[in-house]
Amino acid sequence: MYYLDDIKKLISEHYYPGEPGVSEIKYTLYDIKTQLNSIFPANSFDTFDLKKILDELGMEPKYEQKKEVVYREIEGETDAEGNPLREKDVITYDDFVFYYYFEKIN
Repeated sequence: MYYLDDIKKLISEHYYPGEPGVSEIKYTLYDIKTQLNSIFPANSFDTFDLKKILDELGMEPKYEQKKEVVYREIEGETDAEGNPLREKDVITYDDFVFYYYFEKIN
């Protein structure tokens, strides 16, 4: 598999593993494959080959935690103008899409 070594070299020369919430570059496995298909023939590697390459480079898929701000009315309490008081609540949940996070080598 001639192209697999080239793919591994290309990724390792430009990126190193990143972390959710810190790294600005994040791709799904499909995104990475799609971008590589613009450089290498589409039938020269498959998703399993790409996953193996990323594993060898120490890159693991991770999911990030999302935050959603919710405002709830406090029952029976109002401000001076008669508007209901609201409390702010932040809900944190896991995103179920796995991404590969990267840092660019300058």
